[in-house]
Amino acid sequence: MATDVISSETIPLPDADDAPTVVVVVEIPRGGRAKFEIEPESGTVWLDRVLSTSTRYPAEYGYVEHTIAGEGDPLDAVVLLEEATVPGCHIPARPIGVLEMSDEHGVDPKLLCVATGDPTMGELAHACDVPHHVLEEIEHFFRVYKALEPRTHVETSGWRDATAAAELVAQSRASYRRHTIRPDEQDPLMDLHLEPEQATLLREVLDTTSRDLHYEIADTDNSKFKSMLRERARVLDELLELVGGPLPTE
Repeated sequence: MATDVISSETIPLPDADDAPTVVVVVEIPRGGRAKFEIEPESGTVWLDRVLSTSTRYPAEYGYVEHTIAGEGDPLDAVVLLEEATVPGCHIPARPIGVLEMSDEHGVDPKLLCVATGDPTMGELAHACDVPHHVLEEIEHFFRVYKALEPRTHVETSGWRDATAAAELVAQSRASYRRHTIRPDEQDPLMDLHLEPEQATLLREVLDTTSRDLHYEIADTDNSKFKSMLRERARVLDELLELVGGPLPTE
């Protein structure tokens, strides 16, 4: 499929100095077929699977710290770098484009970045600066890397520019802030004086939500998403205990 990078000759693109910088945590080094996943909370590295096809990752692949994308996972990122790294390596990087794609779970864009510490790749400012064949190789990989896996589906629709990359980073960071409660941002603890009817209703709502969340944890195969759900379930169960604990099962 042909790439769709917007040329800098037709639309003004942001200067490299104005582009956001991100930290990409590498899960799969360039050239690998082992699909590693890292739990953001613990840093634990898990082997998710080995690719069923003979394709190998054409660049460093991982996620952007402190982001949440459409599927509830951190934003996926591809980093152009002259040397392969290792799982868990943190790369200061600059986003220069976005590969628009979707899979069986929904919209799943890939942020294209360059490592700011690489004297060769780090000079690139926009996706249109990357050799056309490199962009086609990356897009081809993501289009076919699940081809032999059952019940999977991947579609790619070309590349977008550095402006789109900056917007995606901003959206993903805002989503992270909405879903994350930091200790220094918490309001002072308030005492809630509930009427008996209010306490009963709150207990029922929390109990139902907790059960649904635990079912969702059991049904998902995504280790990073499962880790996030488990943390939410832990907090929810603590709240449930404050109002009397789980309701008796019939």
